[in-house]
Amino acid sequence: MSPAASLQQACAIAKPSQPGLPMRAAGAEPARATWFGEGVMGLRRRRLAAGETVVTLPPREKAEAKGVLVRSPLRALLIGTALTIGTAYWGFWVVNVGGGDSWTGASLMRGPLFVLFCLVAANLFLRSLRSRVHLDQRELIIIYTMVVMGAAVNGTGMLDNLVPAVGGMQYYREAFGFGLFLKHAPQHLIIHNPQVIADFFQGGRSIWSLTIMRDWAGPVLWWSGFILAFIFAVLCLQVLVRRQWFQSERLTFPLAYVPLAITAGGGAELKGNRLFWRGFWLVAIAQAMSGLSFYFPGVPHISLRKTELTQLEHMLPWSQMGSIHFAYNPFLIAIAYFVNLDVSLSIWLFYVLFKVSEYFFTIYGLGIPSLIGKGSQPLLVFMDDQGVGAFIGLVIVAAWMARRRIAEVARIAWQGWQRDEEELLSYRLAVLGVLLGSVFMIWFMAGMGLAVEMAIPVVIIMFIFCMALSRLVAESGYAYHTPESGAGETVLFALGEKNVPIRDHVALGYLSGIDQFYHDNPAPQQINAMKLADASAMPPRHLLLAILVGAVVALAADWWAQLAIYYKYGAGTGHLGQTWTPRGTVGFRFMKSYYERSSPPNWLMMQAVAFGIGFVMLLMRLRTSFLWFPLHPAGYLIAGTPAARSIWLPFMLGWGIKSLAVAFGGLALYRRWVPFFLGVIVGDTVTPAAFSAVGAITSQPTYQFFP
Repeated sequence: MSPAASLQQACAIAKPSQPGLPMRAAGAEPARATWFGEGVMGLRRRRLAAGETVVTLPPREKAEAKGVLVRSPLRALLIGTALTIGTAYWGFWVVNVGGGDSWTGASLMRGPLFVLFCLVAANLFLRSLRSRVHLDQRELIIIYTMVVMGAAVNGTGMLDNLVPAVGGMQYYREAFGFGLFLKHAPQHLIIHNPQVIADFFQGGRSIWSLTIMRDWAGPVLWWSGFILAFIFAVLCLQVLVRRQWFQSERLTFPLAYVPLAITAGGGAELKGNRLFWRGFWLVAIAQAMSGLSFYFPGVPHISLRKTELTQLEHMLPWSQMGSIHFAYNPFLIAIAYFVNLDVSLSIWLFYVLFKVSEYFFTIYGLGIPSLIGKGSQPLLVFMDDQGVGAFIGLVIVAAWMARRRIAEVARIAWQGWQRDEEELLSYRLAVLGVLLGSVFMIWFMAGMGLAVEMAIPVVIIMFIFCMALSRLVAESGYAYHTPESGAGETVLFALGEKNVPIRDHVALGYLSGIDQFYHDNPAPQQINAMKLADASAMPPRHLLLAILVGAVVALAADWWAQLAIYYKYGAGTGHLGQTWTPRGTVGFRFMKSYYERSSPPNWLMMQAVAFGIGFVMLLMRLRTSFLWFPLHPAGYLIAGTPAARSIWLPFMLGWGIKSLAVAFGGLALYRRWVPFFLGVIVGDTVTPAAFSAVGAITSQPTYQFFP
């Protein structure tokens, strides 16, 4: 088999779980009803009726049937632990001290992918020496899973905003008027020693001080317990839907193609694939020229990053429409090549429709009238608010499509502890994990001062956001933002700020460190790791160890890394780069403004949320009733988030390229170019990461390649 054909075979991850069923090629357009699950199940029943034999093998037997040795995961776990600890410090230092590109910030985490590429290169070197210590694909995936979990925990949606918030309200008490809030702060979650707080924001100290470690021990342990409960509960939810998404609906998981392809054969499949390296070097050279032109103006600059039409900022009606951005990021174009055509079409088309609507609403001075009470809402605000409803609607739609599977899972969980050989956990343990994790999170929030009647819907909406993100990444390959309002804000606006005591505002301020931003939440990484394990026939228990050990090691390493860097450089100094607001104040400033505003229940927002839920359901109904209907709910969700500003044009280009390939060359031409676009993604990841590393080592600022 040629290297190109072998790499294409490695990328064909959207395969049936039963060897008796024909394999569908990676990226091929699934049946329209795949979004709802009925089409695939109907096709399967017809094939079984025709007499096809279906043999279900557990992962170990699958691997042994292929003649592949299933190794112990111990070596991979040890290497993954070392790399997770190392990249915890390095990744945070490169971005915040060195000023390099973010290692996280989105569902495709560039830092861990760069680490995997370097690890595969080292593995190929060991193979060339005919050494027996080289790693196989499953070990590489275990290591990658641990590193990506560490990056997610260290990212914007977890510790990046939470760590400074632990002492932020005390340090900026006078500057931002947090005195009233500070009286209601949860005492077990904050730092009490003023000098320890001052050193954190001013720098010049070492973390290895008994006073510092003693004061931080309590908050670190409490918050780590909450984050672990959150991660495990979401993992249990994903176990419950895994078979539905993988086998019944055959979701494509575009982001899983890259790590699966570059680890195939321990990395050996890449060596002779010319098309892969052409895509790699084409993008690497273009991005390297942009990076070099930052230091040497004589080098031609090829701008592929996001640019904004600033000329329209002060011109009506354009100034009322929000910003308009253009971007040509190669890795986004390549991701779109692997996405279902309906999804990629919907992402850019809904965004364009939103902008056109804003134009006409601005010209004619229109707004969205309130159906309850008086007042109206600008279309731009309405679209931000409807995003919450769209995420909720997506989960409702997914649950309805999986209703038969949910009933089956409930029946199996009721019967006992038996575990399906292809699942990470037994269904009973998964259900208990969701329930116990939810109870712990509610109890934790109540201890912060949040009323239980508020904590329950907050936890539910947090789970909804995580599952919707997982679904979006499985469908579109990319998720950069959730809606503008977090779970806490959504509940607060529904109840009305004037009806919520100040203690609850303070609790939501602390919780916003985790709840406000879901850019790099671990949930999509976990479901992608499950897909990688399924495609490589990895024993599920090995993956479970990788996720859980990775999460525990990541929390310990990431707390240490951030505290060490903050105490050395100072969270409130200019050594860590500029942010739009001082670190540790974001959530508290929002909550303080809400409390002072003291508004009644926001019926306009609730109306927008209801519209978002209803519109997602309408799209589902139209796609079920009319096979020709091309618009996809996933595109509507992404187009309504800030991410659409950066990705609408790349997804339009990727959609156009794939459409032409399928129209003129069919599936054969599409598959032929799969390695090329994989190379584009890797090249657009490795080059910026290399520039960031060099810049951090030499203490020089670097060109920002993304966004």
